[in-house]
Amino acid sequence: MDTTDRRGRLKGIVWGLTAALTLALALTLAGCGPQERQGQQAPPEAPELPKWEEYAYKDKIQQTLYELVASRDPEAAAERLGLDAYWMVRVVLVLKDEEAELPEGVLIYVERRVGNEVQALVPVEQLLKLVEHPQVQYVRVPVKPRKL
Repeated sequence: MDTTDRRGRLKGIVWGLTAALTLALALTLAGCGPQERQGQQAPPEAPELPKWEEYAYKDKIQQTLYELVASRDPEAAAERLGLDAYWMVRVVLVLKDEEAELPEGVLIYVERRVGNEVQALVPVEQLLKLVEHPQVQYVRVPVKPRKL
């Protein structure tokens, strides 16, 4: 193996570790992780959400994502709906324009941004907060590639 191959492999490993550590730090700072720790109880259940037809911001979120948030068991709902989700879900945020800034107060792990579209990982419980932000036009799941 020549030095160019070694440097390329090392560079890939360093980038992978950097990404993993960045995500771990972001999750730690956001207070995400196990809900129950020694001496702590899980937070109370979220209030009941309105039906999809009655939701005020239904024109800003894909129905599939709303069903995920409204579910009592998001992990099972994600599997049933075919989403890449556990406690975070991969989404595409369509912003008002290319210069629009991402909303503050929501944990958003940006994977890529092209124009006014941002592909990111967002905690399931923060999706509806994101939808209410004025800079966000629409939130949808990413389009998955299909075999031709």
